Amino acid sequence: MELIDERGRLFGRVNVVDALVVLLVVAVVAAGVALVAGGAGGGIETTAEETSRVVTVELGSHPDRVATLVEPGNVTFAGEDATITDVYRSPTADGVLLVAAVRVDGQRTTGGFEVGRTPLRYGTEPHLESTNYRLKGRVVSVGNQTTVETRQLAATMEANVSTAVADAVTAGDERRIAGETVATVESVETVERGDGWRVVRVDLSLLTRPTAEGFTYGGRAVRIGTHLDFETMRYRFRGRVVMTEP
Repeated sequence: MELIDERGRLFGRVNVVDALVVLLVVAVVAAGVALVAGGAGGGIETTAEETSRVVTVELGSHPDRVATLVEPGNVTFAGEDATITDVYRSPTADGVLLVAAVRVDGQRTTGGFEVGRTPLRYGTEPHLESTNYRLKGRVVSVGNQTTVETRQLAATMEANVSTAVADAVTAGDERRIAGETVATVESVETVERGDGWRVVRVDLSLLTRPTAEGFTYGGRAVRIGTHLDFETMRYRFRGRVVMTEP
């Protein structure tokens, strides 16, 4: 039997043109299935988008001399060149709490923001480095705000202090760190007297930072019942918060 007869039929049964049309349809369908299967199976790679973000990172509590070294400027963050855009400092019982806003270039991927091969998200612990320090941090946010969010908060503390300290506390006294005022005495009054000691009530304006625990000063939430430290070059005392802003 001839492959194609005189009437253009394949094996004398199927028209050659019809057969070619059928093959073309099958090929198109197969290509479509392969494309869909490849997309569903992740065979098509997505390209990361180059971008920059500002990462807010808590750097822990450090001695005053270290706290003064961390300033806006060029640094290395998560192994890449970056820039500190703002620094928040707040006194703790054993030093100064540091929080920095750091602008860094990276890639926006389906998994979030990455710097080099390091994903930066809440809880990630990259290092912040300069020629003067190397500090381990903890990421608390990733966004575009170039400053660390803060708020001036009024709080009233009562403290049991010596007569010498009570006499030294004066309205206008300030707690300063690296040249910045972080707390100010607005007013003070003696509410009780004793033999060599006094109970004083001190109204303070505190530079706080909003966190999941509320507005914090020195890493402690400023709420009624919290004990906070206040000091200047002349005195230091610990008091209990008895009133705050709503």
